[in-house]
Amino acid sequence: MNWRQTDNGYLWRDDGAGRYLILSRVPPSDPHDLFELETKEFAPQLRAGDRLKFALRANPVVASKSGFTDEQKRNRGKRVDVVMNALKSIPRTDWTSRTGRAFARDDLVTETTQAWLAQQGSKHGFKLSAGFVAEGYSQVQVARGAERRRRSASFSVVNLAGEITVTDPAALLARLPLGFGAAKAFGCGLMLIRRAPL
Repeated sequence: MNWRQTDNGYLWRDDGAGRYLILSRVPPSDPHDLFELETKEFAPQLRAGDRLKFALRANPVVASKSGFTDEQKRNRGKRVDVVMNALKSIPRTDWTSRTGRAFARDDLVTETTQAWLAQQGSKHGFKLSAGFVAEGYSQVQVARGAERRRRSASFSVVNLAGEITVTDPAALLARLPLGFGAAKAFGCGLMLIRRAPL
């Protein structure tokens, strides 16, 4: 498998009760014997047409046009939460002003995250098959250092699950170690896969 380096070299996910799932190129070490480590090789044998169950804790974002250019003079957009981006299209009325558009947001979570993941799949070797579920959409606040004197940063997190069909095994295997979406340093992006029952 050709592993490109992710931002921090690994993906991780908090699985609850002090248990963490980590996907890395190098097996973890614990020289002080502080943790109970269990390692398994990740080398799935996939073929086009394979059906897989998946679970993904994601920070689904799209790039909005900002006019910002980086060092290479490429136009870079600001990362925007897909749900909040979709909320912009809902007109503000007297009713939505009083309710804070929370009901509209809840309705948009499944629709927007499913569209986002379908787009990821079209680029990375899979298509959504059945049973798509989006649960636990929330905003996470992260305090910034005092030297920055800014508000805390925030990002969205949502748990996605369902079934995918592999369309390009090489593309999917190349993408899995890189993760999906943003906020990978905060435990997002690791897609867990297993064979779907026949």
